[in-house]
Amino acid sequence: MEGNANRLTLLELSEAIQQTLNNAFSKNVWVVCEISELNINRNGHCYLDLVDKDENSATLKARVRATIWASTFRMLRPFFESSTNRKLTAGLKVLLYCSVSYHPLYGLALNVTDIDPSYTLGELENQRRATIEKLINEGVFEMNKELIIPIPPKRVAIISSGTAAGFQDFTNQIDNNPAGYKVEYKLFDAVVQGDQAESSIVAAINQIYFEVDRWDIVAIIRGGGSQTDLSCFDNYTVATNIAQFPIPVITGIGHEKDVLVADLVANTRLKTPTAAAEFILEKFDEASYFLTEAVNGFTQEAKNLLNIEKLHIMQQQSQLFPSIIQTLLEEKNWLSGATQKAEELIVRRIISEKNLLSLTTQRIWSNTQNQIEKAKHFLLTTSNKTREVALSQINKHRVNIEKKEIRIESINPENVLKRGYSITLKNGKLLTSVSEVNKGDKIKTILMEGNIWSEVDSIEK
Repeated sequence: MEGNANRLTLLELSEAIQQTLNNAFSKNVWVVCEISELNINRNGHCYLDLVDKDENSATLKARVRATIWASTFRMLRPFFESSTNRKLTAGLKVLLYCSVSYHPLYGLALNVTDIDPSYTLGELENQRRATIEKLINEGVFEMNKELIIPIPPKRVAIISSGTAAGFQDFTNQIDNNPAGYKVEYKLFDAVVQGDQAESSIVAAINQIYFEVDRWDIVAIIRGGGSQTDLSCFDNYTVATNIAQFPIPVITGIGHEKDVLVADLVANTRLKTPTAAAEFILEKFDEASYFLTEAVNGFTQEAKNLLNIEKLHIMQQQSQLFPSIIQTLLEEKNWLSGATQKAEELIVRRIISEKNLLSLTTQRIWSNTQNQIEKAKHFLLTTSNKTREVALSQINKHRVNIEKKEIRIESINPENVLKRGYSITLKNGKLLTSVSEVNKGDKIKTILMEGNIWSEVDSIEK
């Protein structure tokens, strides 16, 4: 075949690539990349997976393995972390000083010998500024700050890790406040550092949103930590959820140096979880103060109004007193005349009523006597009629009874026996049919003069 003379084995090709790369990269180079994975083995060697992504779509454009040998890693790691206040971890954009190597078996790799912390700081600050600018451009940066915190905020939804010391500090401060204020709170447990922190915090915010009417404010709290530990609070998704939340959000994230994006978009930023708890209790103090001032103001205003009204009444009294006296005299004279007229009318009315009562009494007496006489006559007539009807009924029933006595007497067993009849019994029971006895049965025959005991010899039907 044509070209067979130029064939290379895989090893020969790999060695050619190796030689070419060694010639092209005889010196170390600075490489801008993002750490996709970082693993440290038990010997202290650090193995990295470095990537380059498209800034707009986050699509991978390149990927290379890298190694930081243990002797170098022991120096680079503390140098980077002390300079940036962040852990050297996956997700960071870094500037690495590397030698390029190619191995026939293991392929392309970078050997890291140095790192520039200033690049990472600048990149992180650029990302932070880009997040803030995006929130401002979207018009949500100040939204939560415009909400008014209720005074007092009696119901608090807490986003924190339930095992964190900061959460314990917050609840101890609330539960043991000297004034004895009662604050209702509920923990919405979330991871507040690491790769899962952003999604966990957003999930907790969503849980609160579904019952948002139950709460006055949201408190996001966390104890102190490194800048890397707190990086989740610079995340755009976390920040935009806080900025647009419908009730005020306060942050108590234990850090002093840098203000996080979450702090900037929250309604109120406090330094620590304890400071957040104190802030809530101060709102209770404010409410107590306002209430006391309102009561005192109301009391004083009421006293002032009473004094003004009292003075006004006294003035009215001084003006009305003469006219009242004159009116009373006039009313007294009128009442005296009216009383005299009323007495005369009452006497005439009494006499008239007395005459009318006498006449009415006579009429009633006459009518009563007439009614009594009519009633007597009616009773006498009714009594006679009743007596006649009763005697008639008695005689009628007497005749019926006598007939029934004669009938009963005719069927009396004694009279029946006297007429020649007899009664036959078997075992004390009356015999009415020959089928009720058998040959040899003992039977009793009752006659008028006495009883006959006999044994059945034969039966004829």
